[in-house]
Amino acid sequence: MDSQDAPLSHLNDEQRAAVLALHGPVLVVAGAGTGKTRTITHRIAMLIREGVAPSAILAVTFTNKAAREMRERVERLVGRGGVRVGTFHGFCASFLREEFPVIGRSGDFSIYDEGDSLALMKKVVEELKLDPAQTRPVDLRRAVGRWKDRFMTPAEAAQASTFGQHAIEARAYALYDANLVAANACDFDDLMIQALRLLLDHEVVRLRWQKRISHVLVDEFQDTNPIQYALVRTLSAPGGNLCVTGDQDQSIYSWRGADPGNFDNFLNDYPSARIVKLERNYRSSANILGAASRLIAHNKRRIAKTLRTQAPAGEAVRVVVFNDDSEEAAAVADAAQTAIREGAQPDEIAVFYRTNSLSLPVERALLARGVRYRVVGGLEFFARAEVKDLIAWLRWMSNRQDTVSFERIMNTPPRGLGDAAVERLEAIAAERGVSLPVLCADATAFGSLPERTRKAALAFCKLIHQLETELQAGRGVRAFAEELLELTAYSAWWATKASKAGSLDPFGNIGQFLTLAGEYDGTRGGRLADFLAEISLLTDLDRTVDDGPAVNLMTLHTSKGLEFDQVYIVGVDQSILPHVWAELEDRDDEEERRLLHVGMTRARQRLVLCAAQLRSRFGQTTVTGPSALLDELGRDGVERFGDESPRRDPRPFKQRWRDNSGDDNWASDASQCDDGEDHPLAALREGSRVFHQDFGAGEVLTVRGHQMGLERKVVVLFDGNQRRTLILRHSGLTLLDT
Repeated sequence: MDSQDAPLSHLNDEQRAAVLALHGPVLVVAGAGTGKTRTITHRIAMLIREGVAPSAILAVTFTNKAAREMRERVERLVGRGGVRVGTFHGFCASFLREEFPVIGRSGDFSIYDEGDSLALMKKVVEELKLDPAQTRPVDLRRAVGRWKDRFMTPAEAAQASTFGQHAIEARAYALYDANLVAANACDFDDLMIQALRLLLDHEVVRLRWQKRISHVLVDEFQDTNPIQYALVRTLSAPGGNLCVTGDQDQSIYSWRGADPGNFDNFLNDYPSARIVKLERNYRSSANILGAASRLIAHNKRRIAKTLRTQAPAGEAVRVVVFNDDSEEAAAVADAAQTAIREGAQPDEIAVFYRTNSLSLPVERALLARGVRYRVVGGLEFFARAEVKDLIAWLRWMSNRQDTVSFERIMNTPPRGLGDAAVERLEAIAAERGVSLPVLCADATAFGSLPERTRKAALAFCKLIHQLETELQAGRGVRAFAEELLELTAYSAWWATKASKAGSLDPFGNIGQFLTLAGEYDGTRGGRLADFLAEISLLTDLDRTVDDGPAVNLMTLHTSKGLEFDQVYIVGVDQSILPHVWAELEDRDDEEERRLLHVGMTRARQRLVLCAAQLRSRFGQTTVTGPSALLDELGRDGVERFGDESPRRDPRPFKQRWRDNSGDDNWASDASQCDDGEDHPLAALREGSRVFHQDFGAGEVLTVRGHQMGLERKVVVLFDGNQRRTLILRHSGLTLLDT
């Protein structure tokens, strides 16, 4: 074995082939548990050993946790750093900090999360004088997101949307975008959109980065959207040294814009690309892998592969159908408690579910048994009020144009600058032609204000100058944050609130934030803007606090990339998995099947799939029953318990409606009856005119399904030339002519 082979001696033949395909386009199809991260990191190390400069290698993935692990493994392999390893959003944020001045924008921009973006859209609704009850800010924000996913500018959106609700949405997009620029801010979508536009529109920028980066590696390629693919393709254009690694069977984020069709696009763009399949699974027992493989084989749109393992058969996969969700939760909690008593580590036990609403019965059952648990991706640490307040203060001190942050901190803690005072200050700002944040930093601007407001504004101005002095001292992020808490009296204010409420305890969260800032100072140390960018781009998994051994509860989407000895998946019911929205949006079950496949392949030793005949959700008990996906697991290595036969609710409709709704006037809503034949929508035919709050007026093109009444699907062509497929019962349609 020569010196080149030595570092690869513990790789299998497939992994070695992927590592040694160093140049040109490469597609690595990596099934679950096949050593994908090991392969990518060895490939990076091999590039460096072959003489490629570490800084000329760009490796992008989707979570900071994955990027950190990749970076650490490379450094262990080659003994040095310097490789550009990070998330798509992180790379683009860094890119824009350097390149934004090319188009006249500052590199010290703020990054708005979804909460900040929604707050900005609420301002847009006010500025456009729209009724927020009729035109909801959240709906406008979604419309803007859809346009951004399609790489459309506000002008292009306006040109494509000239009437009705779409015209309103386009106006909101234009004003939202203008406000982002005025605030020197980017939302998450903008990070990649602005980076790609700079590369495409400015040759000097494109050539500069293509010269810097000679090799691009993409992890989790199935999660990329068209903009992300265009970005890495542009960066790697000169030499075509683009290596993408992923698995169509784990593509579960289409609702976020991910496009598994990028695999086809890659092969069309690079017809000479080398394809390497990683098919040897090192994680799951043979029975788990067999059941998961039989399930996913029902999907048609995939690059075929055959996962195999040398692991023993292990425990049979269990499919258990319970009478109701209370029984299901109790059984899962009992199993976890027993496993822990027998020596299992709580951290190696996980409970997955399709939607967050399914976690509550399990949480109650674990709590009743004294079993510690953590909800991964639940209420995020950075979404807590005291943490968001502190971040808003820091963000505004870094970027004085950030109006969203300014409005959050201007009267937090209260300092006599309430709504009436703000209105007076806004009027003065408008007269002077400046923004409110700029005005409030100018002590000469308050002469015409009432005495009380003037004193409050002057005190605020003085506070700002004190904080500026502290920031310029450059003693680190933590030291500045501590001084900010002191000068603003924020901690004292929370102490007063806590003593009055008797239950608020923000100080642990504030302390944890300061610890995070201190760690940043000690490991990376740098500008406040860089620290804020880093925490803005953390994912749910990155934000999860490790507070000791505990059973993990999370959605199936959150489970991706993780693995556990024991996995319990609850709620594998019809209308839950596959989810009803998959049918509403006229999608087939392929992504829902991929989602279950992802959850199953997180398990190493024990996998239990749970369903319930009756399930309580949103205050109502409904008949659900086991999902049809469970029939696709086969029988080999699978044990089944409970009654899997379909069940109808035995209660008469009148009693069921009364029990579920608490309303004796059951006959007043015919849409809740079994088939809805008496509902006006049941009369829909081809050619019927209908109205939808979001899409406007339209015409029914086809009516699908053999069912009667409201369970049918209709295809509607709306006047804005949008085609939508809807289930009548959930459609929100109004019949315009009968």
